[in-house]
Amino acid sequence: TTVAVNEEEQGRFYVRLWSYEPATAQLVCVASHPLPEDAESNLNLLDRGEGKRGLLMCKTSFVDKLGGIILGGLDFDGSHDGSDEHIAVPSQFKAYVSAILPALVASASDALEMVEDVHYVVEDGTIKPVDHSTGVTLSSTRWGDGLHQFLELKHKQRVSRMGLTTNMLSNDRLFRKYRNLVGLTGTAGNDPERQFLKDRFGLDVVTMPPLRKQCITRVDNRLCNTVDDWMESLKQVSLEMRRLGRPVLFHFESIARAEAVADRLREGSELN
Repeated sequence: TTVAVNEEEQGRFYVRLWSYEPATAQLVCVASHPLPEDAESNLNLLDRGEGKRGLLMCKTSFVDKLGGIILGGLDFDGSHDGSDEHIAVPSQFKAYVSAILPALVASASDALEMVEDVHYVVEDGTIKPVDHSTGVTLSSTRWGDGLHQFLELKHKQRVSRMGLTTNMLSNDRLFRKYRNLVGLTGTAGNDPERQFLKDRFGLDVVTMPPLRKQCITRVDNRLCNTVDDWMESLKQVSLEMRRLGRPVLFHFESIARAEAVADRLREGSELN
């Protein structure tokens, strides 16, 4: 993620959030907003020549700078008396606001970058995260640090209450409370995973042989020059497997891509 601040339109500065789009191999502007007229005093602007100035920074720097600007606009001691645009905040919340503000700014930026039907879905007016590995909709899961609320604002949904974690116990500490640990997993077959379990919990890993011999046949990779060729290749493979009475499972990086392929497979074929 890249943040650019450019001087445009009669000296007014605009902040734009750019995100890399892998599908097109291009930077896409996902948000643009004018800065306050006094923002120049809060940003270290660089001279880009020809009378133009701008600033290019990484997301971390942007979060830090913007968080500082917002924090500077808060009045914790009542010294401004409502005479300017400062927001009055009770002094007892100063430590909490100062600690959580960077996370809120980062979450607001993340919400702008996140894509519907890729990172989350909107069902019945509710934001639901999508597991990237499995594509499963996590109906009971909510993001923290205000990210869920910013996504609700993004889609003009009713903003839910933001939870506050007062006590937390990590999985590591929870597992250590048990005298005996035993379990089954299909993702600890490599040496690093086995060594991690041994070093962290003192566990030995034993490989259990499968009940039946695997009937997997690997075929050669097939390269396609265009998306249309790729879609047609998927369609032909699906038709061939259907004639043989075999199911076909496709795994895609997003729900949107899966739906697009499904629509293409249904066109002019007996696939459903």
